[in-house]
Amino acid sequence: MNDTEKVLGYLVGGEQLENVKNSLDEVYYEYGSPFITVCRTCGEFYICLLIRRTPLGGEDYNDEVLGIIVFVDNTYPLDGKVELVVKKATVIRTYGKKTGFYVPREYLELIAEKLCGRPSRNERIGVYAMKIEEATIFLD
Repeated sequence: MNDTEKVLGYLVGGEQLENVKNSLDEVYYEYGSPFITVCRTCGEFYICLLIRRTPLGGEDYNDEVLGIIVFVDNTYPLDGKVELVVKKATVIRTYGKKTGFYVPREYLELIAEKLCGRPSRNERIGVYAMKIEEATIFLD
């Protein structure tokens, strides 16, 4: 199991790992974007793992976990969880009634554990393509 699979397993749970990996392939081939998010709801937070997929030739590719994007409603009170996210975030953006915080890879497990804990077997996981223009906002 490579590093990306370990992080995915941590975020989505081992039971859903194969389904998520298949969804990564489907989204990549359908939309062609090298940036893909794997998202789940954690109470009042919506967290998305940001992955960059790089072709290696033929059917092979490398998936690199870049960081995590945490979304929270703008009316959510400033508590210890939000303070931790703000301290670790390198980019903060407002999206209408929500705010998104990009946290680099090195703090991913810390943030996911504090906000979510371990995933449940029935948790809904979303896999989505992210436009290159949107991803570069978080990565620049």
